This record gives sequence, C-alpha cells and structure tokens, in this order.
Amino acid sequence: MTRFINKFILTVLCLSFAAFAFAAGQAASQKEVLQNFAAWDHKLESLKIDFSQTTGFEGTEISSSRGRLYKSGNKIRLDTLENGKVVQSAVTDKKIIRVFDGKGKAVTSLSWQEWLEGQPNKALFDFGNYEKVLKTHKVKSFESTAKGYKVTFEPADASDGGYLLEFALSKDCFPSAISVSNQGVKTETVLKDINKNVKLDKGLFK
Repeated sequence: MTRFINKFILTVLCLSFAAFAFAAGQAASQKEVLQNFAAWDHKLESLKIDFSQTTGFEGTEISSSRGRLYKSGNKIRLDTLENGKVVQSAVTDKKIIRVFDGKGKAVTSLSWQEWLEGQPNKALFDFGNYEKVLKTHKVKSFESTAKGYKVTFEPADASDGGYLLEFALSKDCFPSAISVSNQGVKTETVLKDINKNVKLDKGLFK
C-alpha cells in the first residue's frame, strides 16, 4: 500500500512538472517571438509590399482599398492603386508628407504626424517602430498558427481607449496582416508580395 501511495505521489509530481514545463515553454516562445518582432526595427533597411485594406462595422464592410508601400530608412512612398494603376502617391521622410495625383502633380502637403493620426491603421505605415508598440501596449493573447503567430495587444494605459491591435506574424516574426478593432469598427490590412531589404530606386522618394 505504501509503495502504491508513493508511486501515485510521484506520478502526480511528474504530471505537475510537465504542465509547468509546458507553460514555461509557452512563455519563452512568446518572449522570443516578441523580441524577434521588435528586432525588425533594426534589421529592416528597405521594404516593398502590396497590401489590401478593408474597414468594416460589426462584420459589414464599409470601405476597401489597395496599395503599394516602399520604405527605405525613414523615407516612405505609398501608392494608392485602382485596377492596378496608381491614382495617388504620398511621399514622406516622416517629417513632411507630400501628396501627388496619379500623373505626379502635387496636390497638397502636411506634417507626417498630422497625416498619420488620420489613418485607421497607423501600424501599417510605421514599420521600424515596433519597440514602441511593446512599450505602450500589453499582450492580450498569443498563439502559434500554421503560418506563424498571432499576437493581440491592448493599450498598457487604459486611458488610451479600449482598442485592440492584432498582428499576424510569419515564421520570421514579420507582419503578414495587421488589424485594429475599436467599438465594432475593424480595419484589417493584409500584406502581400513582401520584399524585405531589397534595392529600391532613390527616385521613388523624390
């Protein structure tokens, strides 16, 4: 009987240790993913991507758009596309942003920060600033997926509002989709044809 009790206690301890080890492994995985995610702030020298963006309210689509984004250091060019053609371009050095029509004619200019504040999905245009995301947000949920990882953040400061910021990350912890949800409104951006650290024509940013 004593041998049975000792064996039972040992089994319980082993199971408890296994559960603890699994939980610790999850925590380590999350930490590693977040570190690799933020590391792109320093590893990303240039970027060229196509994207599609949709905004909906409680599941009903309100608007959609397509575009192409180029980035080299602090220089960014955003082309808005319709039927595969550029209908508007915005070029910035993250100080002043200049907007052009599809023929390259200047339309307007404004401060980068002023323009950024008007965007429903700021995280799309602020590549290279994800360390700030980790400092100003806390993780609400984290999970591994077949294609990589999904991380949902919420503001660390409750006074910043109740929005959720979600990243779908590829295996190398680079975003493949970004969404922002707040009070039933969700803006989701899906990134396509992601080309990291490629040579870009300097003329794109003039």
